[in-house]
Amino acid sequence: MEKININKKINYSLELLRLILDFWVVIHHCYKYAYKLFKGKFHVPIFMLMSFYFFYNTLKTKNSINIKKRFQRILFPYIVWPILLFIFNNISFKLFGFSQYNTILLLKDLLLQLIFGAQYYIVFYYQFILIFLTAIFTIISILFHKNCVFISQIL
Repeated sequence: MEKININKKINYSLELLRLILDFWVVIHHCYKYAYKLFKGKFHVPIFMLMSFYFFYNTLKTKNSINIKKRFQRILFPYIVWPILLFIFNNISFKLFGFSQYNTILLLKDLLLQLIFGAQYYIVFYYQFILIFLTAIFTIISILFHKNCVFISQIL
């Protein structure tokens, strides 16, 4: 079991921002007229920046255990959910004649989903980008020890 650091400081500004952005994402994805209410689409890039803001200390200290845990946390749902959806979609279509996509998903669709994150389960585009950038920044931090922030800014 992991030890939880009770003395860890909480940044209430970032927590409030996260709460507002979570609400914004739900409204944007669920409310039909959200594009009129919220014209800016900056909630996803802000989440991405926050993700790497919190990941910076792990990269700086080259904590391989935490880097591995991050990849596991991101990759597990990225791989498992599309496979489950693929199975349930095909079973539903064969048994009942209808499914979420009203067709049999092919193995090619599953492979494209796992490679690009957006073949039939489009919401995983965010995790695909997160996995890709995490890998890039991890490689940069390993190759360019002291200049990793500078090299990242150039890219």
